[in-house]
Amino acid sequence: MVFNNGRGNLFDHRRSRVQAINPITGELAWEYGSDFFFSSIEGVAQTLPGNNVLITSSLGGRAFEIKSRGRIVWEWAPSYLPMRVERVPYDHCPQLAALPIPVETEVIPEDRRPFVDADLYRFGFGWETEKRKIDNRERWVLRSTEGCRDLRIPVDATLVTEFGLDANRLGRKSVRSRFRLTIDDRERPPETLVDATLDETSDPLWRRQTTSIARYGMRQVTMCIETEVEGDLDDPSEIALWANPQIRSREDRKKRRARTRRITEQERQLREQQLEELGYVN
Repeated sequence: MVFNNGRGNLFDHRRSRVQAINPITGELAWEYGSDFFFSSIEGVAQTLPGNNVLITSSLGGRAFEIKSRGRIVWEWAPSYLPMRVERVPYDHCPQLAALPIPVETEVIPEDRRPFVDADLYRFGFGWETEKRKIDNRERWVLRSTEGCRDLRIPVDATLVTEFGLDANRLGRKSVRSRFRLTIDDRERPPETLVDATLDETSDPLWRRQTTSIARYGMRQVTMCIETEVEGDLDDPSEIALWANPQIRSREDRKKRRARTRRITEQERQLREQQLEELGYVN
């Protein structure tokens, strides 16, 4: 069994597969995939007793368990990216066996719509960006100022865009740049979400804009950025930049809050007890 990330659009745009391959014949015996499942890198699949399969969509942001026909029976989306989740029994080792068995409770999601993996609405992947210090902050900017992406928009999403001129490289040079971002779901005319023109006299030179795109929830869209640049530079595009557009779902916003939340005293005591049993704390 392999986790096939699907790099290079092997299964259409941004699709991963979990595949069981017969090692003798090389034939594909079984596979799982869906329109909402994609992790560009990382990920793993584990066959469980009873033949259910535990799948970690690492950059998708969740781990989930499926039955043989692909029905999801358990799903977990933590406040961090899960790398390679492995399920072990409560008595997997003496230290775990010494812990009291927790009370198991059924988890019913508030929203029954499918979970949309984050890599499906991540505009630029890591290798398409670079770190640049702009406006006294380090930001991940796109290497290219033109391009389109086919994305799946999550529920109740907002779009955060940052764009502008790099003052560190602008100096006293003259540059004029128009920044445009459009979205098209093929069911209505394309919509322009960003349309701004900046030059060396603009204040500020770097802009940030937050826009609700909840109306596109669960839809497949094409999002495009374009930049028209004029100036007395050999390469004006080195000055006019886009930060990687950020699409944030309702769940993403909950996770951001959870990462900054202080743990309760009960959580702290339980963590300490677990670390002691595992031998990490004297």
